[in-house]
Amino acid sequence: MAQERGGYVLQLGAFSNFANAEGFLAHVQAQVVWLGESAHVAVSDGLYRVLMGPYSDDAEARRIGEMVREALKIEPNIKRD
Repeated sequence: MAQERGGYVLQLGAFSNFANAEGFLAHVQAQVVWLGESAHVAVSDGLYRVLMGPYSDDAEARRIGEMVREALKIEPNIKRD
């Protein structure tokens, strides 16, 4: 069942170089494939940001963020989309 989403994203990393962002994206996707979530690269303010989402609300973003934190040992930032 598809959920309508929008509003919040998880930022997993930000890079000045696209190749570095792409490499990190591949790492993220390989490590959290079990989550059924996909990550992507978005350009903002001159940085290539690795993001997951969007999520419908802060609670959903926090729930997914906690699973990502445990799997990747990083602290994702929740941002308004």
